[in-house]
Amino acid sequence: VGFDAGQVVLDAATGLDIRTQSGVTRHMGFLGLGIEQLDNSDVITRGLELINGASFGYFTAPKGPGLNWQPLLHSSSSSSHMDSTTYAMTRDAKQLASGFAS
Repeated sequence: VGFDAGQVVLDAATGLDIRTQSGVTRHMGFLGLGIEQLDNSDVITRGLELINGASFGYFTAPKGPGLNWQPLLHSSSSSSHMDSTTYAMTRDAKQLASGFAS
């Protein structure tokens, strides 16, 4: 299984609204993963309706014969990723949205 700690998932469809000094804005790095993003056939995620989280990373499927890959949660088709250092230095959630390209 691959994991790159230098990347953070951004998702336009599952980004959560947050309150800022200038009002409410969508934060593409604070995600609300609903039933559509959760594997309801697995005992771990079967009873869940929503998982909220921030600064998610992502895994890549292993390569090789005989390996089985079953993600328990996934981002939407409106997702992308960005450098984690840039993400950490971005103080304004609107900047994440303006630089977002899915």
